[in-house]
Amino acid sequence: MVAAAMVAVAGVGGIATIGAAMAAKRPQGLDACISASARAGLRDAILTRIAAKGGEVDVGYALSLDTPRLESVDFVADRTVCGGTARLSVPEHRRAALDGVSELSDPVRFMIEPGRGGSGTVVALVGGGDRI
Repeated sequence: MVAAAMVAVAGVGGIATIGAAMAAKRPQGLDACISASARAGLRDAILTRIAAKGGEVDVGYALSLDTPRLESVDFVADRTVCGGTARLSVPEHRRAALDGVSELSDPVRFMIEPGRGGSGTVVALVGGGDRI
């Protein structure tokens, strides 16, 4: 028989099982990696990087994530690290500046964690995305 691990959960005022504490958290694991909010956050992070390097961006860029994978989950920090291949569709009016290229792709790693003060989810690009 397996005994349930007991942990103190801040703000709960009592003792809860690890399973109950984890169930109260946001989606983690591969579900977090492939969520719509993670893809939107990853797109914003990539476009921010492009703009920081002097590139021109607009809302016409669409992102897809191929071969998403879970790299790690930190249940204590409520942080998930994911990877995959980001594919950025270039809007038609931007293709001439890229010699007609309609899509850019690059392997990426990104981190998902809750925003400060419960302000949603934050997605940060932590590796890759340099060729895009």
